[in-house]
Amino acid sequence: MFSITDFINFLQNPLYPFFERKSTPFLSIIFKIYFLLLLFTGLIGVLCTILIPSSFTLPVDTTFEIPASFKEDLWSFFLLASFIVPLIEEILFRLSLVFEPLNLALSGATFFYLVFRLFSNRFISLVSFPLLLIIFFRIASKYKFEITIFWGKNFKYIFYFLSISFGLLHMSNYRYFEFTQYFIAPILVLPQIIMGLVLSFTRVTYKRGFLIGLSTHIVTNFITLSLFMLHSSGKT
Repeated sequence: MFSITDFINFLQNPLYPFFERKSTPFLSIIFKIYFLLLLFTGLIGVLCTILIPSSFTLPVDTTFEIPASFKEDLWSFFLLASFIVPLIEEILFRLSLVFEPLNLALSGATFFYLVFRLFSNRFISLVSFPLLLIIFFRIASKYKFEITIFWGKNFKYIFYFLSISFGLLHMSNYRYFEFTQYFIAPILVLPQIIMGLVLSFTRVTYKRGFLIGLSTHIVTNFITLSLFMLHSSGKT
């Protein structure tokens, strides 16, 4: 079962899981992690609400802004935000924490798919994904021993880089009007940074860690978005 003590001890010196990972009840750990994250988020949210506005103007939170392309198809937006986005983020930031050639290839190909999708069109992104997946897999397979050694020696930095990057990515959920707002944005995404650390710890500590993290991520997005949509529908 998830232990806060084990989590804190792990953060002090993250070690690559050469050891056999722990077994844990699947559903109970998902909801324990979810409620712990909810508690962290609530506490940080209260602190941010009390302390930050006294000194700074907060950026606008656009997390729940529905893109124009989904205005007439809310179910597609709901499915995208609740299921597809968590899957992409878990592949990108958590899958390769446990190194296997396929894990690294999927994470790398997903990253470049998103980059190409951002700066080019959908066709180029879709065509590049399988090609990059094959290339990364072949390279990772060829140098599997060397990469495994590198992963073990540098795991602390890999762990923190991926975990914190996951949190900082959510800075894009805000709309900024003043330069100083960028300085407080990392504080606003502290809940996501903590979530990144917790799910990364879960990934490397437990058997089926990736599925546990993915399921927790889906539950978090699903419940949050469901409450928001119910609240919004009550206003109309």
